Amino acid sequence: MAWIVWKLNQTLIGWLNYFSIAKTTHIWETVKILKKHLDYKLYKWMRAKGRKAHRVRRQRPYDTLVKFYKLLDIEKYARLKTLSKAQ
Repeated sequence: MAWIVWKLNQTLIGWLNYFSIAKTTHIWETVKILKKHLDYKLYKWMRAKGRKAHRVRRQRPYDTLVKFYKLLDIEKYARLKTLSKAQ
C-alpha cells in the first residue's frame, strides 16, 4: 500500500502544480470533484484486489489513505496554494 500512496502523491502534486489549481475560479468545487473521483477510483482498485483486508478501507478509501498512510490531502494543499498566492 505504501508504494501506491507514494506514487499517487507524486502524481497528484505534479498534476496540481501543472494545472495550477490555485488559479482556478471555482477551486473548492474542483477540489470536491477531484476528491470524489479519487475516492471512486481507489474504491474500484481496492474492490478489484478482492482482499478481506481491504474491506474496511473500502468504505472511504481516500479519507483512510489520507489519515493512515499519509496520502496528500487535496484540501490542505489547495488552501496552502491559495494562501501563498494571496500575499
